[in-house]
Amino acid sequence: MTIKETGAATVAPHASEGLWQKTIAFLNRDIRSFMPGWQPKVEQPTTESPANRDGERIDSLVDPGKLDYLAFRREVLDWRDGFHAQVTQRVSDLHDAFIQRIDSELDEVSFFRQLITKSASEVLQGAFIREVRVPLFSSLRQEEEKLAAHAGKWMLPGQLNFVFKKDWSDSECDCVGDIGFKPKNRGAIHASIKSLMLGDTGIAETYCAQATRLARQLIEEKPSC
Repeated sequence: MTIKETGAATVAPHASEGLWQKTIAFLNRDIRSFMPGWQPKVEQPTTESPANRDGERIDSLVDPGKLDYLAFRREVLDWRDGFHAQVTQRVSDLHDAFIQRIDSELDEVSFFRQLITKSASEVLQGAFIREVRVPLFSSLRQEEEKLAAHAGKWMLPGQLNFVFKKDWSDSECDCVGDIGFKPKNRGAIHASIKSLMLGDTGIAETYCAQATRLARQLIEEKPSC
């Protein structure tokens, strides 16, 4: 076999392969393409297509004129949520410390004092004012200053009064009633103090409700546009 013949033998398979690919492509054509006047379907751009993303303007759903109001509202609501967490944790810490004091004093009650027992409210009221009311009021004043700063930042009327009500009586510990202050009444005293500070209508919940009211009041003072 000559060199020319050998070259012909190697080219022939490639030619057959190319013809076979063309045949497959022809068979894969849409039958409608053989009909007169047929045009291929052009896909319309969708909201997810590049044409829409890159070529078309998508209007904002937020009114640009209300952006300041929305930022102000978000700031006040963030303060409210932060206050709820802060005051709940603060009252919880004060509760735990006060319970430790109660236990310490109960452990020191002598046998004679157990026979002539003072009421728990009489024993605890002074300590409650010093160790719960005073530090809690200090925290509340700091939160009032934060709220006033928010009002000043957004140029709201200066006469607004964003103050927590602190009109506690001098008898918070009346919640323990006539429970005698002695070791055997430890559980009853603990339960009453916990209800006073962390119950559904307790101190923490009362100030959370007040914070919600103050935040709503502040928001309502600022026009939305």
